[in-house]
Amino acid sequence: MKVSSSTAVSARVTVRGLVIPWKWDSQGNVTAVMISAPDEREYLVHMTGKAMDLLRHLHERVQVKGRITGSEEGKPLLQAEHYWVRKG
Repeated sequence: MKVSSSTAVSARVTVRGLVIPWKWDSQGNVTAVMISAPDEREYLVHMTGKAMDLLRHLHERVQVKGRITGSEEGKPLLQAEHYWVRKG
């Protein structure tokens, strides 16, 4: 599902894309990720619960189901409920 700028906060979405680093700690460790979708949109991932597991899947393709809970830095903030690593 594409998320437009008019999509309501808390809208359920399915996002497919590549897990890429978003934030790092002072020692250079990745502490937060975003999903870079094929349409060049980027979804910042709220790093709680299930989303913490995404740190193990940097540079892998995933499908994430969740909710848009707001925005940060002009990008949608995604609360991940479930995710799957996509092959190929």
